[in-house]
Amino acid sequence: MWNDDPRGESAAAIARGIAPRLRVLAQKTWGSRPLARTYAGFLALWNKVRP
Repeated sequence: MWNDDPRGESAAAIARGIAPRLRVLAQKTWGSRPLARTYAGFLALWNKVRP
C-alpha cells in the first residue's frame, strides 16, 4: 500500500488503518470457520490478541 501524496499518511499509518479489514478479508476468502459465533465471544478473543 502506498500514498501518492507525500503530505498524506505514512505507509505505517496506512498499514495500521487497513490491517483489521485485511484480516476480515483473509478469513472470508480462505473460507475458514468463524472464530466466534457471538459478539461477546469475539470480544473475549479480541482482548487476548489485540495490540
